[in-house]
Amino acid sequence: MKWTLVLMVASLGAPLAVFAQSDVGCEQVFLLSDKTKGDHALMFYREDWQGDGCGRGKFYTLFILPDRVHSFPSDLRGNWVSRLFENLPLEEYVVLTDSTGVWRINDSVTFRVGKPDTTFEKRYSSLPKQNAQAWYWECAENCNDTLVFEGACPERIYRHPGGLYKDFSIREARYYPESQFLIVLTEQARRDEKGRSMHGLIIFNVNGWQWLDTSPCDR
Repeated sequence: MKWTLVLMVASLGAPLAVFAQSDVGCEQVFLLSDKTKGDHALMFYREDWQGDGCGRGKFYTLFILPDRVHSFPSDLRGNWVSRLFENLPLEEYVVLTDSTGVWRINDSVTFRVGKPDTTFEKRYSSLPKQNAQAWYWECAENCNDTLVFEGACPERIYRHPGGLYKDFSIREARYYPESQFLIVLTEQARRDEKGRSMHGLIIFNVNGWQWLDTSPCDR
């Protein structure tokens, strides 16, 4: 199997990318590679920008462990990724589908976006700058929304730092049955003060918290 990071030809399912509906300002596009098998997995993704004068995106190297992700952003191009992955075992995944706002992982586990935060708009508009970085810097509590899961207690082990995770929607979701990792691409309708989009990328370990004696969900 051969693929490039830009084309994202993967082992199962459709390409995973985010394109917002508006053409105002600069638009994020996340391009994901495959994920290697095993408890210590390797993955890459690019955050590119569409639009004139939007600047260069970033290339992220992810080392995925059972309980966390080590992320290393750089300005490297990803042309060498396809050659590297030709000799590594890749884990198959499925692209999940939305059924009236509920995303089903299997017969017993589903997730959805939580209810909107009625206080968020006022707090966000009072920031010195309206962007994701300022929000997380100024916010004291309840800074981001998490997905609402039924039938499992996933652990969030990574999120893209430029996303605004309040009152977002789900664009696409990819699930790896063997390792039970879930990757969710979020779509944020709000734009920052420069007109740039603030979409996001979150990685969950659906069978998380095994490294703790007691799961937070059981407390």
